[in-house]
Amino acid sequence: MNEYGAPLSDLVERDSSVFADFLRNAGKTMEQFELEVVGRVLAFCEIHAERISACLLHMPIDRVQLIVGTPEAFDFELGDCETLLELEIFGDGWETFDVHQLPANPTNEALVQFSLFAAHSAEEEM
Repeated sequence: MNEYGAPLSDLVERDSSVFADFLRNAGKTMEQFELEVVGRVLAFCEIHAERISACLLHMPIDRVQLIVGTPEAFDFELGDCETLLELEIFGDGWETFDVHQLPANPTNEALVQFSLFAAHSAEEEM
């Protein structure tokens, strides 16, 4: 059982079928996902490890999102690298891949932008 009272196997089965539908809709295989998305994300996080406090690969129903935590304010140079990562992955046909930077000490503007992003993502999941 999990915190929601459902057997864990039910959640794994549901999540697996959602992910299988996501791959099918993208016209991709699990191997392609591991190579073209996960492999690049791991490499990106390793290359920029000194500037990143956390990396989270989030997968709502219809997209893949990389949340990059930074220890200070928004890192604009890292933002440029994030854009290049998005373009590389998009170029391989993953049209629903996004990178979002979440600084530990955001300015009010950055916090508002992330809050709007989070609210939009929550609406899409409903």
